[in-house]
Formats: sequence, structure tokens, C-alpha cells
Amino acid sequence: MLTLVGLNHRSAPLDLRERLAMSGQDTRLSLERLCSDPAVSEAFILSTCNRVEFLVRGPTADGGAAIDRYLESEYGLDRALLDRHAYRMVERDAIRHLFRVTAGLDSMILGEPQIQGQVKDAFAMSREAGTTGVVLDRLLQHALSAAKRARSETGISRHPVSVASAAVKLANKIFGKLDGRRVLMLGAGKMGELVARHLHRQGIAELIVCGRRFNNADRAARRFGGRAVHWDDGLDHLRTVDIVIGCTGAPRPVLTRDQVAQALRARRSRALFLIDIAVPRDIDPAVHTLENVYLYDIDALEGVVDDNLEERRSAARLAQRLIDGEVDSFERWRQSRDVAPLIAALRDEFFATGERELERFRSRLGPLTEAQERALRELTRAMTRKFLDRPTRYLRDAGDRGESERIASLLLKMFDLKLSDKETPREDDRKRRKNGPQRLLKGGRDDP
Repeated sequence: MLTLVGLNHRSAPLDLRERLAMSGQDTRLSLERLCSDPAVSEAFILSTCNRVEFLVRGPTADGGAAIDRYLESEYGLDRALLDRHAYRMVERDAIRHLFRVTAGLDSMILGEPQIQGQVKDAFAMSREAGTTGVVLDRLLQHALSAAKRARSETGISRHPVSVASAAVKLANKIFGKLDGRRVLMLGAGKMGELVARHLHRQGIAELIVCGRRFNNADRAARRFGGRAVHWDDGLDHLRTVDIVIGCTGAPRPVLTRDQVAQALRARRSRALFLIDIAVPRDIDPAVHTLENVYLYDIDALEGVVDDNLEERRSAARLAQRLIDGEVDSFERWRQSRDVAPLIAALRDEFFATGERELERFRSRLGPLTEAQERALRELTRAMTRKFLDRPTRYLRDAGDRGESERIASLLLKMFDLKLSDKETPREDDRKRRKNGPQRLLKGGRDDP
């Protein structure tokens, strides 16, 4: 059974979402820990700035309880807190939600393109950890393919917007226009490069890129006409810039209230605007208590980008119809896979019966040549295949009519069939998870 438990920008406050934010080694260990629960056969985790979602598949309906146990043991989130802020979905609803998320239809900024790459990266991580099997592999590949179709066949990607562009749009709304403004950017990763690109288009007076890895900061700065500074020197520029944008991906704030307060003494009452699009946050929320300081976090971006909104909403409706068709397609595959063991058992039983009957009557036929023996066996098997052709097709189509369970139950009883019980994750993956780390290491996120 497929089960999804998640928190996003609509269901949970930022301080709760950032407690669950994970990347790199954190995600891998979380996947392995989830799959150590007997109720979980396969697992996938998506963690972005606006959502954390856990998708599991298991032999029973206990997948949601397994996720709850994990969140309580590792993060101290009890069921009451989750009930207030988490959403829960199973089976088709979970599948449809994943497809919508991947296509950008559930994003804070409708149609934003980054989510597709984030799902792809999360999928790669789960495969590397060995926590996806046949079903989740197929599901995630199908979700990515459906998202690609939605972007190419509807107008959802005609006017691409993103968290980075929304942050720059917010800065524009604050200042009216950005030409002549000086900006300090904390972080030079993927998000940082997107922010730098949008700032460059606005004709700002100066872009200062500050990152722990100077080479990364220097590369981003050079591409967009800015200059890089070493991390330890970055704070000195708080005295002179107009805007600070935080996008590092560090596990805890990199800019404290005391550091900003110290910089304010040299600013002579000039206002300082800080836009923090990192989760966990880069800038201590207590900064907003300082005079002449204006702090905006990622949740402040909702509704900022309204350019071409009606056009994107219209495209989203078309994309949703496409997505629903793709969900139907995946469900047909899953239902055909569900009856595959039954079809195999039915064929085995009929072929075995044919072989037994052939042996029983063979003595009546007298001596046969090798060619006659082969022809007789081929005739028996051809007749068996012919008899099974229509029942097999009927079984495969039964899922579309909602009859697969009823027919399967009837055939199992009618022919006393025995199904093989094969699990989807590879056995070597299961062994690796069993012997893997039993304690989730905190921290360990990439340096900004």
C-alpha cells in the first residue's frame, strides 16, 4: 500500500518545516531508518524549501504509522502536532499528489520549474540508498515524465517563475526599482546562482557574493558581473549594502541579531532589508526586532509574483487534466502488475495439467519418433495458450472495470492456485539497510 505524509507552506509554519529540512547524508540516513521498519518496503523523501514529504510502500496499511514513529523518535514530533500540520494520503490520492507536486501545480509559486529537478535529485538519492523497488521506481519515473509532458504540452512553463525570481521581485516592490542598489548575497549554490541571474537583469549597482567555498562564490560573481568575498569578510559589507539575500542551505542561522546590530551602528539609521529564502533559515528571526531592519522569510514570497498569473492558472487546469490521465495510466500498470502473479500461476497450473494428461495418454499412442513427441507437446502447449488467451486479457483489463480483486479471489478458489510471495526491493538493498546506520546524524548539510 502506498502512503504519503507531508508538511508544506500551506499546512505548517516555517519554524516546523525547518526542523524537518534535510539534505545529503541526512536524507540517506532517514531513508534507511524508515526502511528498517517492518511496515515499509520502499521509501522516498522529498525535502525542499517549501515542503517535506515522506512516501512509503508497504505490505499493509501501517506505512503512515511507521512514518509517525520515525518523526517522533528522530524529531520529537508527536501525533497531535502532526495531526494539526501534516496531510496524509494513500493509494491514488498519494499518486496524484506526487504527480501534481512534480509538475509544479502544488507549489507556492504556481508552475515554478525547480521542483522537477528537486524530485529528480531526491529520486536519485533514494535509488542510491537502495530504498526504492519496482513500484516506487516506476512511480517516480512516471511522475517525472508526466511533469515533462505538462511543461511541453501546456503553457505552464511559458513564463517561468521561481523562488529566486520572487525574491528579486519582492526587492523590486520594496525599492520601486533596483538600479543603483548594492546587494550582498549569502550563498553561491544553485539557488544563489538563480538569484544572481535575476539581480543582474535588474541592473543593480553592485553584487557581492559571499560563500564558504570562495571558488564557488567567485564563479557565480564573475558570471553575473559581481565580486566574491571570503566568508569572514562578508559581515563587513553589512555596513554598506541595501539588501541582504540569504540562500546558503546551512543547518542553522549564519547571520545573528548581534552581528546585524553591530553593523547598524555604522549605517547611521539607513534601513537594511533582508530577504531569507533558505530553509532552515539563514538569518536569525530575532533580527526583525532591530530598528530600521526589515526581514522577509520565504513565506513572505507567496503572492509576490502575480505576473501572467491568470495565464498560468489556465495552463495549470490543462496540465491537471493531463496529469489525471497519466495517473490513470500508472494505475493501469500497477493493476496489471497486481494480477501478473495470478496470471503466471494460472498459466503454470494449465500447462502442468496439460503435461500430466499428455503423459497419461501417451502410452496409448504406441512408439513415437522424436519429432512426433515434440509435435505432440507443442500441440498441447499451443492449445493451452489458446484457452488462456481470452481469460488472460480479461484479467489484465479487469482493473479498469474495478473487478480485479473479485475475479482474482474467484480464480484462486476455483483452481486452488498458490501465488509466490516476492517483495519488490532488491534483496541486497534490504541487507544493506538492515546493516546500515541505526542513528540519524543531525546536521551534515552542505556548506553554503
